[in-house]
Amino acid sequence: MAVPATPVVDAAAPVAPPANGLVAQCMVLAKDAAVQRKLVAELIGTFVLCFTAGGNMLNPSPFGAFSIGASLTVLVYALGPISGANLNPAVSTALLVAKKLELPLFLLYVASQLLAALMACTVFSFLLGGVSHLGPGEASGWGSALAVEFLYTLMLGFTVLATACREEKNEYFGLAIGGVVFAGGSAVDWVSGGALNPSVALTLDLSSASSDGFGSCFFYAVAQCLGGAAAAMLFVQLHPPEAPPAGSRGELKIRLASELLGSFYLCFTVGLTGLGGGQASAFAIASALMVMVYGTGHLSGGHLNPAVTLAFLATERGIVTNRQAGWYASAQIAGGLLASAAYSLIGGGAFPIGPGKGHGWGGVVASELVFTFLLCYVVLCVTSWSKQAFGLAIGWTVLAGGYAV
Repeated sequence: MAVPATPVVDAAAPVAPPANGLVAQCMVLAKDAAVQRKLVAELIGTFVLCFTAGGNMLNPSPFGAFSIGASLTVLVYALGPISGANLNPAVSTALLVAKKLELPLFLLYVASQLLAALMACTVFSFLLGGVSHLGPGEASGWGSALAVEFLYTLMLGFTVLATACREEKNEYFGLAIGGVVFAGGSAVDWVSGGALNPSVALTLDLSSASSDGFGSCFFYAVAQCLGGAAAAMLFVQLHPPEAPPAGSRGELKIRLASELLGSFYLCFTVGLTGLGGGQASAFAIASALMVMVYGTGHLSGGHLNPAVTLAFLATERGIVTNRQAGWYASAQIAGGLLASAAYSLIGGGAFPIGPGKGHGWGGVVASELVFTFLLCYVVLCVTSWSKQAFGLAIGWTVLAGGYAV
């Protein structure tokens, strides 16, 4: 479902075969031993991913999204060096639009991924003896379901491109990619089921074809592939061929756009988990923060919080100027406002914030002070010395505070 930095370019883009016509090129590629290994890797990985998703749909758990995300994470690390571990037609679409994957190989990848979905449906339906459901949740409509599938598949495609397809390597790309499923699957489970993958959607839809009919997967696939294509276009805009000079207006625009993007997804996940009321809310929010820190950190520093920006400004290290800090805070607030509008429209409501039952404002202020201090302190520390684990450390700070208070 994702592609590591080096393997994407080297392994997923073989030399074009000397054949005329797209079909002929696909046939020639399919006979190549190296390409066959890639297709088998995509088949195995997508099969395991779809089987895991189906099993979790048949046996619902508050932490089901973490089971699926964990399978994606380990598959990305295991199969990335072989095929790039796309494991998702929407991710392959993102790579195609971003010119990281050639069209003939894209078609072969998608065929392998869809075949894996058919196999997974057959096996898990036979072994587990049940059917799953694909479609909007009881309190949601088709518009809301397709909107969240589009938005979180966009998040997935952008994370793949930003963490695994750049020259700068980060060993945590697999965790970041799996983290999208941690966050998105938990946040939108009650809205759409959180498929985020046309192959998974096909598996689930086929398993319930006899009882619910068949066809929902096509609507899901369109939204998901559009999300993948949008992710590629966004990635290209934020990563121009020639980086703007440091301190220029062009660089500031990229920084602010990345802060707005990251803040949007963080607040959007907070809102949807708040409306859904799931037990895994803190995990989902922490995962969203981790993902967007890894996805935007190389562009803007991944502050995504006015308090963090203020902490950087207070260190007087020259990381941000007074003017930049003001712009950062504005972009972060704008992202939050957009997210609040989006989750209110999609979820059909809002939720209040304030003291919990039996607690007063003194406890709220104290707990927010303690864990915002911890967040800012961790950010300042890990960004000073870590080139790898910083996103995990920052995200887990929210996990600690989310369950504590």
